[in-house]
Amino acid sequence: MLARASTSQWQTVCRHLLHKSSILIIVAICVEISHVPAFSQDGSQESGAPNIILIVADDLGFSDLGCYGGEIPTPNLDRLAKEGTKFTQFYNCAVCVTTRAALMTGLYPRQGKSSGGLLRTDMVTLGEVMQAAGYRTAMTGKWHLGNNAPRRPVDRGFQEYYGLLDGCCNFFNPAQPDPEFYNGGKARVFAHNHTLVTEFPKDFFTTDAFAAHASGVIRNWSKENRPFFLHLAFTAPHFPLHAPEEDIARHRGNYDDGYFALRERRFQRQQEIGLLNPNWKLSKVDRKLGPARYDYDVTPWEEVADLARERRRMEVYAAMVDRLDRGVGQILDSLRETGMEHNTVVMFLSDNGGCATLPDDQQGMKEYNQKLPGSADTYDFCGPGWGWAQCTPFRRYKTWTYEGGIATPFIVRWPGVVQPGATQHEVAHVIDLLPTCLELAGGTYPTQFDGVKILPVEGRSLAPTFRGQARKAQDHLCWELYGSRAIRAGRWKLVWGVTGERWELYDMESDRTELRDLSASLPEMVKDLSALWDVWAARSDVLPLGGWKKSARDLSSGSERSNLYELRQGDRLDTDSAPDVIGKPFQIEVTLSNWADDGVLTAHGGSNLGYALYLKQGVPCWAWRVNGKLWVLKGDGPLTTAKTVAAMVTKSGHTTLLVDGRRVAEGTPPQPLPKLPIDGLQIGQDAGGLVGDYDAGFEFTGGIDRVRIQIAE
Repeated sequence: MLARASTSQWQTVCRHLLHKSSILIIVAICVEISHVPAFSQDGSQESGAPNIILIVADDLGFSDLGCYGGEIPTPNLDRLAKEGTKFTQFYNCAVCVTTRAALMTGLYPRQGKSSGGLLRTDMVTLGEVMQAAGYRTAMTGKWHLGNNAPRRPVDRGFQEYYGLLDGCCNFFNPAQPDPEFYNGGKARVFAHNHTLVTEFPKDFFTTDAFAAHASGVIRNWSKENRPFFLHLAFTAPHFPLHAPEEDIARHRGNYDDGYFALRERRFQRQQEIGLLNPNWKLSKVDRKLGPARYDYDVTPWEEVADLARERRRMEVYAAMVDRLDRGVGQILDSLRETGMEHNTVVMFLSDNGGCATLPDDQQGMKEYNQKLPGSADTYDFCGPGWGWAQCTPFRRYKTWTYEGGIATPFIVRWPGVVQPGATQHEVAHVIDLLPTCLELAGGTYPTQFDGVKILPVEGRSLAPTFRGQARKAQDHLCWELYGSRAIRAGRWKLVWGVTGERWELYDMESDRTELRDLSASLPEMVKDLSALWDVWAARSDVLPLGGWKKSARDLSSGSERSNLYELRQGDRLDTDSAPDVIGKPFQIEVTLSNWADDGVLTAHGGSNLGYALYLKQGVPCWAWRVNGKLWVLKGDGPLTTAKTVAAMVTKSGHTTLLVDGRRVAEGTPPQPLPKLPIDGLQIGQDAGGLVGDYDAGFEFTGGIDRVRIQIAE
């Protein structure tokens, strides 16, 4: 069960605020059955159990689909919405990896100090619970929750897997490493079950390959007298911007007037199709407020220096969405041709808002991309303007907790059960998908799994909503990512932008585009909601209790910049409050309370610039990145235990590694850090751009008692 005391406290504080409301959500899930069971008109199961297919797009914006106001041709997803129901208030977790963790577990992503990180042994996955309910389980596409045992799909409940274990790759050749300017030339990991896949045919394209594999699963398993769960996770339209030339040609000229004009057109269509409250206004562009990694200015269209490249970026992006839609069409064709269309629940969603990300090394990106984007030998990004436009009508984009970062389309089709052509305003969240699938399967959420006590599920099933019935939703939903925070309770939303560093309050019924901040006129509501967020943050390993009351700089022992920092596991410092070590000797000492062989102890920076201290298979390591190039200093062998791990660094970057005061390695990187990294400092993890030679989700699985950072004068 959920913590009863915490739930009671939340309800007491906010009982005067809460009432039924809706949140825009779009997801597409297909449920199939290998033996075609019969259902009554109300969706109750008369015999057998339905198969389920859950489809997720990668970095698709709220307004990209035709049925959500977009101009990109998406006939298959539009048909799915016409034959099913589209949600207007469905939420994700603002970035790829956290959303996938929440989708898989039915839990808010645990990003803080508890051991195991986003996919722990005290959590069960969709694959595991569906298999326990008697289902065959398969996954195709992007996993992003671990490349090695025991965190691969085949380790966590999926009997069949084909796809990318990493977060992104070259669409034409996943074996081709990233360019040096992005992640320092990292090689991506692709697999079929336990076997790594390192060679791809000349006509390969990930979107097509994932759709083909998923279709094959449908056709093969339709012959068995057993239901199955299939999760299809496309890597499109995530960067790099790759698409076949013939696809790009279909969209040429559609974006010549720029991203501001595109937002106006999409907003008008959203109003015409009744997607939005007619009283809502189109949000204006947000200006850069500080040095946070994902805070960008949007260049006025008339000031864009390279119009040909800028237009081409959105043309390629549209081609990627177009191709994804055809992949969904292939899935729907397979269902129809195997006779399972009418017994299948289909759901579709995106993992976050449109992506505005640009790499730190802008010069490196320019030098690498001699051609316009689209082909296998380019590696380009949509950038802030188009990423923002993809989230029309909302503010911001991926990684932010304003609506642009967390609102997703969500579509569900279940013939004979879900009302066709309907628009659903129920507020829902990606954590609701596991309990939804489990209820459809007739399964039970476990209290123990493999002898381990399991965290109580935090989502609520949407199955009653599919049948036209009321459901008991959560009293409130919460978010935290890279210092941005939010809580939604009924009609009210409290949001904290990482560079704004204050709470803003919005009425989601009258102002979902977040234009009229009511925090000054309703201070008691701000106080109550922020207290609710604090309780959630403590329970979810997000930030120390009361963390919202301080800016990150207050977490150091000094003022805005300090020469001495005393930090704990799970602490994070933003760019403007992280240690200024440029041109100065400094020492980092990590005191451990529980030993573990693997994980990040502390990391400052990202894939272009920074440093990190970590353990890898028991070996202490020090990573140093400059302009994307990685230098690693490793200890003299694996350890079985230690109380302290430390790094002493001179002005030039010369580093001495010490374990319990004993010197285990010493060396000098090719060059010192030229400036402070844009990314901040983290204790126990490295979320975002990775500094060291480890994969995403490489949280320290032991205990950190204290991290002391001392900077010499």
